Amino acid sequence: MKRIVSLFSALALLCGLTGCTVPTDPYVATVTSAVAKTVFTPTGDMASGCIGMYLLCSQPLYEPSFKAPSSTDTAAVCRDFVALGQELGSVAYSTYGYSAYMLPQNTAEVTDLCAQALGVKLTASDGSSFYQGVVLYDDGKANGWGKVYALSRGNSVNPDDFQLVISFSKDLNRVGWIDYGSEKPAVLTQEQLDAQG
Repeated sequence: MKRIVSLFSALALLCGLTGCTVPTDPYVATVTSAVAKTVFTPTGDMASGCIGMYLLCSQPLYEPSFKAPSSTDTAAVCRDFVALGQELGSVAYSTYGYSAYMLPQNTAEVTDLCAQALGVKLTASDGSSFYQGVVLYDDGKANGWGKVYALSRGNSVNPDDFQLVISFSKDLNRVGWIDYGSEKPAVLTQEQLDAQG
């Protein structure tokens, strides 16, 4: 019996050391405070922790999620999304299916691209409908926090609601490396999708 109790004590200690319970970094409040100035509201869900097997979880990944109802103007969602990226730091962007591209000084084209991607519903070959999403990236060089901002539409409750997930970590091997491409991101058209078969 003593051996079992000792085993559970050892497991509890190991759990504490490996980050089973991840302390919330003050930067989480910085992110949620910045998002509070936008059309997005917190969903109450936030994944956090380490990926893979780590003895110590010193630089966890945080992923709070936010939403905006489908009735929100798409242009306003995209303006706030790009402004949020500028406030918290973003250096690149893409649409889903494209590699990242350097964020231009004038972000109006990114806002317009976002409004097109999230404003047109596409039909997949299996008949399901979806919107093309938009992503902003931060390599973490400015403040040490690598970030990925993923904006999409649709969830299990409402297929047209806007969904924002911001993934960030000080572990730049986890969030911070950006796969740059040479092709500027574009909005996928229904014709292009149909041609892919």
